[in-house]
Amino acid sequence: MPAPCPTHVRKRDGRVVPFDSTKIAGSIRAAALACGLRETDFASELSEAVALYLARAGAPVQPATDDIAAAIERVLSDTRNHAVANTYRSFRADREAARDRCRVVKPVQPSLIDAETALRVLHGGEQRSSQWDKLRIVQALEREAHVSRAVAEDIARTVQAKLLTADMRHVTTTLIRALVDNELLERGYTAALRQRSSVTVPFRDIERLAADIAPGDAACELGTQVLQAYTLTRLYSDDVAASHQRGMIHIGGLSHPFSRHSERVDVGAGASTLEQALAAVLPVLPRMAAHHTGRLAVCFSPGAPSGTVAECIETLAALAASFGVCSRVTAVIDAAEHAVLDDLAGRTVRAVEIITAGARLDAPAATAIARLTAQGWRTGWRPAMRVPAYAQRLTINLPQAVYRARERDLDGVIEELYRSLELCVQAHRQFLQYQESACREPLRNAAGCVNVAGLDEAVAILAGKRMFESVESDSYVRVLLRVLHTGLHQSARLLDLSAALTIGEPNRCARRLACIDQALFPEIFGFLPLQPEALEHAVRPYTTVGCNAETLSGPKQLDALARLRGYFDEGVTPVFLRQAGQDDLAGMATALATRQCPFVFCPSDEHAGPQAQTEGGLDMPGMPNNN
Repeated sequence: MPAPCPTHVRKRDGRVVPFDSTKIAGSIRAAALACGLRETDFASELSEAVALYLARAGAPVQPATDDIAAAIERVLSDTRNHAVANTYRSFRADREAARDRCRVVKPVQPSLIDAETALRVLHGGEQRSSQWDKLRIVQALEREAHVSRAVAEDIARTVQAKLLTADMRHVTTTLIRALVDNELLERGYTAALRQRSSVTVPFRDIERLAADIAPGDAACELGTQVLQAYTLTRLYSDDVAASHQRGMIHIGGLSHPFSRHSERVDVGAGASTLEQALAAVLPVLPRMAAHHTGRLAVCFSPGAPSGTVAECIETLAALAASFGVCSRVTAVIDAAEHAVLDDLAGRTVRAVEIITAGARLDAPAATAIARLTAQGWRTGWRPAMRVPAYAQRLTINLPQAVYRARERDLDGVIEELYRSLELCVQAHRQFLQYQESACREPLRNAAGCVNVAGLDEAVAILAGKRMFESVESDSYVRVLLRVLHTGLHQSARLLDLSAALTIGEPNRCARRLACIDQALFPEIFGFLPLQPEALEHAVRPYTTVGCNAETLSGPKQLDALARLRGYFDEGVTPVFLRQAGQDDLAGMATALATRQCPFVFCPSDEHAGPQAQTEGGLDMPGMPNNN
């Protein structure tokens, strides 16, 4: 019975790969060409002869590469191809010598984590060297670039050929990485190239932070900037990351890859003591201070003692203020709990937002809301007690969608809006996929919320009038919001995701988006300076969707605001206050609740100065905008 031919080959690094006679034929053909032979068809026949020789010589089914090389030399000699055999032997000797001579030099870079400890345990100077090993390139490509084994081996083989042909005695890991990145680029693996990139901080940035910011704040800011760069690069694809950088959309929560936009804590009626009521709330506040959680809603179930609820809200406000997150905490109570509202009116700490919830808002509750607002609380109403929690928040830059549309045609604007919506949904899908791949808590069904920046500015560009100032501008508002609402749900449904169009949260990214637009389209804004530091002080942020209380003077304005809120899935409409009296606020609250328009009154002192422009509302028809 004839011995079996080899089926696999054991490589020098210990790997076992399938036996491939075409590689043997290629080696013989290269040696024949080096000898000056023009006819190399015999190479294929000799490669089969090598396989037969290995079988008859009793070689193992998985011979080593050195065994195969010896068999090639023997077959070439037996067939009187002595010149080819000598050339092949010389090739192998030169390659072995080049491989032995080549040393890989890796500069030692201490880890940024626990850097002092890392420096103490280092040995052997500032760099270390090792013998050339192609397998390290293969393993790095599989681990970092996530390419297949075959592609990684092909790239490693090409890089090795370039280095060994150049007869370089020492090569740095920086040069090897550059050659590998070039091979990835030539093969079209741009996404893999991004995955291999690292986050570096230039010395000039560190020096600027050290000079301009207090030491503790500088360290925090530096960490935040590094995490933002890592999150944007690691979690999101090229097109999504580019859309954020160009201001088409804004991805929230980049300060930490595992951040959550909002959380909800339900406080049951059985919580009879302050400790019981705050037990689930206290762990969330440090996460908010570390930017792991954006917003918190604390929902108090009906039936809890009014004194306990009021005391809990006051303590919650004090704790939130100590963590610096009071503007991001909302307490939700039953609108029928008049005693709680009356008790809160006598409290001194007024830092968090209070939202009453219920199917209707009666006169005593409206009066209590007006009284609390006059005392400095942010208060409002919503029909449902349960406040949804969102895994991520994204913002669409509406003015830029108008600028990008050719001739600012409405059809072109709609096309750009659909493009932005698709990017938002893709960003949310990639965010959830990263959470799952990192074995975090399951977020498969976690919803994302999409916010709107610059609706008033976009309408003004299209219609020449601001929102609600003309019939044409009113129609643009309806078209844009209908496209956003319908397009968002269609795009999310295609990817089996849950998403909501939201209103009411301040656009913290409004100034950033406005600066980007004025840098990208200077001709529209009178050629303002393009330097970011100059734009930061010269540009007015885009407005948040909302209104000023003084403009809600009649049913027409109230109906217009209710229609506007109807296009959104979730959120409370901000009503910004300047000089409205307590009686006016009570009537306004009742009128808005009757129209099923969730709202929150925002006291005027909260929006003084530059922040007033960031979170300022819209004036209704016929009223001048004083923001």
